[in-house]
Amino acid sequence: MASTAFVPLFPLGNQLVPGLVMPLVLFEPRYRELAKDLQTMPTEERRFGVIGIKAGREVGIGGASALFEIGTIAEVSELNENPDGTFNLQAVGSRRFQLLGLDDSRDYLQAEVEFLDEPDGDDPEDAAIPVRRAFGAYRDAVGLRVDPSLLSPRLLSYIVTAAMVITPEEKQELLAAPDTSARLHLARRRLRQELRIISALASLPAVDLVHSEMSAN
Repeated sequence: MASTAFVPLFPLGNQLVPGLVMPLVLFEPRYRELAKDLQTMPTEERRFGVIGIKAGREVGIGGASALFEIGTIAEVSELNENPDGTFNLQAVGSRRFQLLGLDDSRDYLQAEVEFLDEPDGDDPEDAAIPVRRAFGAYRDAVGLRVDPSLLSPRLLSYIVTAAMVITPEEKQELLAAPDTSARLHLARRRLRQELRIISALASLPAVDLVHSEMSAN
């Protein structure tokens, strides 16, 4: 039987992936309330769900108007209140979940979620080989400091998801992949696409780059 839970929900413009450390500064009243509620919980129970915003924005009146269906639980590792009433929070992504239903009875959203398994799929080690190679090239091109040879296939699939500068929709596709092997195959295609773009930009004369139109995608 699938495992479910009722958790506070934090919509963000960027996806959180399992294994990634996420620092936040909470300044909106609704998220200050969330922080105060988290403080009342036992340390091992301090968690909330991070879900990507499909339409809308993180802050302000109205906020997010549509959310993606797959998100990640954030386990709180540090939570400190500042003199001005804001909070510094650090959390680590743990389990993925599927959104089942929303509850807006509090100032911040809450949700019923179903936790997702993390199957390996077919031959994750084989699928990881070209991704390690492509991610090594991408790392060198953009100046990251991570050694893909030290990462397990599952962690590699999530680190690549977090590291690539791609659209939220593309990141969501990777996050929602049904298993590690499928995510690695998707990551390989995305990495090749990003490396082609980087190579094309590097080959442009500076004057052409200055006058070319930049795309948000």
